[in-house]
Amino acid sequence: MVKAILLTMCVLAAVLAVSGTAVATTDMFWVAYSNGGIFMGEGTGYNGGQWYEYNDGWYAQWFYDHPFTYDRYKVIDFTFRVSAQIENTGVEVAINWSTPEWSEKLPHPETPPLPQFDEDLYIGREVVWSMDDLPVLEPVDVTLHYVIPDYNPEWVSIDIRGTTAESNFLFGGPYEWNDYQAILVHDCVIPEPATLALATLGALGLLARRRKK
Repeated sequence: MVKAILLTMCVLAAVLAVSGTAVATTDMFWVAYSNGGIFMGEGTGYNGGQWYEYNDGWYAQWFYDHPFTYDRYKVIDFTFRVSAQIENTGVEVAINWSTPEWSEKLPHPETPPLPQFDEDLYIGREVVWSMDDLPVLEPVDVTLHYVIPDYNPEWVSIDIRGTTAESNFLFGGPYEWNDYQAILVHDCVIPEPATLALATLGALGLLARRRKK
């Protein structure tokens, strides 16, 4: 029985040693939006930071993370500054991710789910921030934390759209303009050590009860 307990403790130590997060990926981007769309923008994302137009006025830039797996989950930390250039500017921001159906598609796709594919099947989307009437030329700073708990998607993206016909805003901004960029930090995370430790402690308790019998 002692050997069994020692073996369990060794397994716990090994699990804790490898548990945690993979190396976090940091990406940056910015857009200038007016007249119902993006007229200027850059970033560190897919295809040289290109922005793609999707249904319902959404514009997305995609970022690769790690291979798809059900054994990990995704943690996203997102900071940005948005500044309305004129009155009656509304903005909506969402986080996107590729679904398991996309990563399991054969042959395995080398790109994110681009607009020609079925958005409902291959893209998950969650609106994480919005403001109907931004103050003009008074930057709003936002920090967000978001978790995709069920799996680690291969690709993540930021979606941006104006919510009024007059929407005109700067989201982030090139360094030469205002020395600021929107920043997305995304982590592929192994189940938390605390959760694994509790499970192992439960196993130790069971072994101890059996020893008393």
